[in-house]
Amino acid sequence: MACTLLYAQSSTNSPLTMDSSVRYWDEGPLTFDNFSTRDTEWPVISQFGYNIMYSPKEWKIGNTVIRAYDSRSFMNPYSSWVHSKYRTDELLQYIQTEFDYVEICRRRAMQDYLRGSEFTLGEIIGFHLEVADSFMAKMKEETRQGLDSTAVKDYARRVSLELAQTEDVKYNDLMINPQGFAMGMHIGIASEFYTGPIADYVTPIAGLEYGFDFCFSKVNLYLSGLLGLGGQYKKDIPMGDYQWDAGEQMTGGNLDISFGYTIYESQWWKISPFAGIGVGFIDCPSTPENSSQGPTEINAFRYQFGIAADYKFLRIIGINQATRGLTEFSLRPRFYIAHTSFPIPAPSWTINFGLSVNMLTRIM
Repeated sequence: MACTLLYAQSSTNSPLTMDSSVRYWDEGPLTFDNFSTRDTEWPVISQFGYNIMYSPKEWKIGNTVIRAYDSRSFMNPYSSWVHSKYRTDELLQYIQTEFDYVEICRRRAMQDYLRGSEFTLGEIIGFHLEVADSFMAKMKEETRQGLDSTAVKDYARRVSLELAQTEDVKYNDLMINPQGFAMGMHIGIASEFYTGPIADYVTPIAGLEYGFDFCFSKVNLYLSGLLGLGGQYKKDIPMGDYQWDAGEQMTGGNLDISFGYTIYESQWWKISPFAGIGVGFIDCPSTPENSSQGPTEINAFRYQFGIAADYKFLRIIGINQATRGLTEFSLRPRFYIAHTSFPIPAPSWTINFGLSVNMLTRIM
């Protein structure tokens, strides 16, 4: 008679540090060397002690750090034994089938955990171990405790097929094209190179770029701003009764909102064309004597279009009981062209370059 021994549920949260005292399912098929010998009165001819243990784990695949739980099915040789008169191939196949079914239950428990559940991982594993108990009780009865070789082979065939069809958890499935809402921020440097008539009056500017990102699946929303400086007026700019003089320092920049769409995404890269609208401005930071006669800034509506490429140098996937989160850190070069309707001295086109560091957090 095969008797299964189920460990107390409190043992399922033991760290994976019992290598010297347990035999893991993934170490290969069982042999009678994994069992002690004990002569008992009929109908007890064997005892198989099994369980599933799990522990937090962190590992890295390329640029991605995964923080989740790892689990392994195991049997305990110290509480597993076989009667000396029944150490047959049929009985060993019977116990191996039991062990294979424990592995099936482990895989199903981890799949439930990965999908998200209101229950803890220990509770999920405990439920699937109860399923294993029920299955083994039925198999014990229908195989006459493992002595009916025909019934044992039938069970072994069915469990083997079910094991092959039950995939283990593959965390790398989460690594590409994540779905769901995400938000983050970016900060870096950017520049504006003026073209057209206004280029005769001003030099390029460069400065701080900053903003926030919002994403849903492949759709991206960028809220960005540029505070540029280092420019200079090459010519006098008359503004009615007011004039910005050649040689004076200037600042400028923009505030914009853009929508993008991801056309390519991998573990390492994300490519997104975008277009948007906003406001552009140029300023005279000095305070001339006649500043009261006119404004110190001109601003106007602008529209823009371009492309952003995110190089993901670090990604962190965290899988808790009920949530899965992905945080990505990337370098984002941006290239875009903008048109700003400055009334004075003329509308302008600008060629813009930017390079920012980005952090994006997604709840999946």
